[in-house]
Amino acid sequence: MLLEIAVFNISAALQAQKAGADRLELCENPLEGGTTPSYGTLRLAAEKIAIPVFPIIRPRGETSFMEMKVMR
Repeated sequence: MLLEIAVFNISAALQAQKAGADRLELCENPLEGGTTPSYGTLRLAAEKIAIPVFPIIRPRGETSFMEMKVMR
């Protein structure tokens, strides 16, 4: 069985990794229910986290047609 932990920032990701998580679900903006992490957050996660990281793909607020195309 794999232990996947949902985290909202790099600090929490590092703590989850240290605590034994097998993989992470990475999001931002917990007050909005979790949104797609920024490019900077994803880049830093790729540098600092050794376990698999799965970013959540969810729009921020109102979503334009172009944003929907980017998420695909």
